Amino acid sequence: MADIFVSAPGEVVAFEMQATVGRVNIPAELKDPELISNRPAPLIFSSTKWDQRTSQQFATSLDGSVYIYVFGDQMGTVVIVGLAFNLCDKEENGLQTVLDYYKTNRASERSSPIEVAIADEVVEGFLTGASIRSVGSATDPASMLHEYSLEISALP
Repeated sequence: MADIFVSAPGEVVAFEMQATVGRVNIPAELKDPELISNRPAPLIFSSTKWDQRTSQQFATSLDGSVYIYVFGDQMGTVVIVGLAFNLCDKEENGLQTVLDYYKTNRASERSSPIEVAIADEVVEGFLTGASIRSVGSATDPASMLHEYSLEISALP
């Protein structure tokens, strides 16, 4: 039986394998500008959350009827969560890629909205937050795995 997990804890290992090329659908992707511009990349999208709401007021009457007054749409929120790491055979640093992306494209630096593709929808918004959580060895910072989160305030 082959050893599959032969790496040390906290390290990412790549294996050369013969396989048929396939396509994986990612639930969401930053489209403009791209966060992941080439494959393989030291970044993975792991989850996406999109909240969008309307702005309304409900009024009840004495006869039990309920009236709704709609005032348009509110700003929404898109949160993209993923993993960042270093590729073993390349000089790419996933954490630095995320930090550079936030620094360049945050709302205080970029006046135009960015685009996020969620299924067939393209949501526009402004990058308003980022957070990083690092997990790994205290004795070897190079082997750390980083979880990142990007928050986008979505236009109605």
